[in-house]
Amino acid sequence: MKKAYTIFFLALFIIIPSSRASASRFWLTNVKRVSPQVLNERLVNSPNSLKNMGRDYTNGWSIAFYNGAATLIARSSKSPLEDKQFDQAVQYAADNRANLIIGHLEESAPSCPEGVDPYQRFQNGKSWLFGHTGSLNKDLLIKLIGEEYLKANPPLLCGDHPPDSWMESELYFIYLLKYVEQAGDLHAGLDAALQELHAQGQIEHLNFYLTDGNDLWVFRKGTSIYYTYDKKGRMSIVASDKPADQETHWKEIPEDQLTLVRPSKKPQFFDLAK
Repeated sequence: MKKAYTIFFLALFIIIPSSRASASRFWLTNVKRVSPQVLNERLVNSPNSLKNMGRDYTNGWSIAFYNGAATLIARSSKSPLEDKQFDQAVQYAADNRANLIIGHLEESAPSCPEGVDPYQRFQNGKSWLFGHTGSLNKDLLIKLIGEEYLKANPPLLCGDHPPDSWMESELYFIYLLKYVEQAGDLHAGLDAALQELHAQGQIEHLNFYLTDGNDLWVFRKGTSIYYTYDKKGRMSIVASDKPADQETHWKEIPEDQLTLVRPSKKPQFFDLAK
């Protein structure tokens, strides 16, 4: 197995703060090789691009992608409209013919000086990326993760005054990976983790995306998430907002369903186990 590693690209890479702000926006795709024209249009040039959404989401952006065994991430604390590095990051992903690409914007002022979605963890020989929107019960997550597992897999961010300084989203990330590890299967682990949260009364603010660089999983609970599939280009896109794009047919991801996006395939939907 190839060793996973990360390259932080662009000479002026900036680590920015992050909190669990309630509002953020994202754009995801998983293809064999992305078209540079499509990527620049969707993320930079169109009126509904992630860049132009930066007029309302001004507290940071990230572009992350996988290129073979490498995970490449660029971040900035600025609005993408005010930061030429955003265009450079998108072009870098396009030039490298990236396969799985994540774009993320933050709206609210951050409070923790160590990064925005997607978060990254290395586990079981893989580089994982994760993003979440909403607010969760931190004490419940810590309890469900358990002292032993949390000691072996502690949060990597905001560790100045644990556990108060820990972010709910990173704990959610650790919690999901624990269940995936226990199940020995990504789908089964995510399903079991979500079932347990429901059983414990945590039934809101569970939207997330999670990837190991091969499969991209998305869960929608509450706030709408949309998807589209371009048959001609064999390209699936998942986004937090439905662009006003007359040439693309967008659909809402059904609530309480896990969505699997594989390279160049139409998304698959799975009900949670009953």
